[in-house]
Amino acid sequence: MLDFIKEVFAWYNFIYTLPLILVFFYTLLHFLGFAFHTGGHDFWSDISDIGVDTDDDIDDVSVDTDESILFQILSFIHFSEVPLMMLIAVFSLTWGMVGFTLNHVIVNGLKTFWAPLIIPSLAITFVISILFTKLFAKAISLVAPTAEKGVTSIRELVGQTARVISGKVTTKFGQARLRDDLGHSITVFCKIRAGSEIPRQGDEVLLLDYDEVDRKFEVEIFDES
Repeated sequence: MLDFIKEVFAWYNFIYTLPLILVFFYTLLHFLGFAFHTGGHDFWSDISDIGVDTDDDIDDVSVDTDESILFQILSFIHFSEVPLMMLIAVFSLTWGMVGFTLNHVIVNGLKTFWAPLIIPSLAITFVISILFTKLFAKAISLVAPTAEKGVTSIRELVGQTARVISGKVTTKFGQARLRDDLGHSITVFCKIRAGSEIPRQGDEVLLLDYDEVDRKFEVEIFDES
């Protein structure tokens, strides 16, 4: 047991075990229902906004997106179809388990770990993690229907109301969920117009129009009155 603990926290494994530890504690606190409030904002809602903020950052990058390695990676793993925090969790778990297992095999074979071996270890782990995350995202996108898949035509959703499931909806990104007339649960990508009140997670919004350019619905907070 002591040998296993030493191996877990060895210098060549720390980059793999740290993400596993972080995901474990994040998930544990989340499921236990712990929430920390700062200035009236829910900590976990702020965490979920990482996906929104990242999307905004990508749009604001001055370099050509075709030349952005980060943008190409996110596109490759179907970033727009699955919540970013879910992808981060899956990638971190895969990264940790694959990297630790690979290094364990190396140490068992060589009885030591040579420093130069960390480079191929990182490269192999990264490729496997990206591929697995891509497969996971693809599977989730097939299980959870969105408006892009034709369960109901996009135009038929305009005028309906939906519940915000992302931390908030900005002028660039947000997610909301609704049920169509057939009872299908549909997740749609949305945004608000400049100057509009920002909908928060749990708010009901009205689908005003569909932007064909960036494939998002324009929404506003629904006022029953």
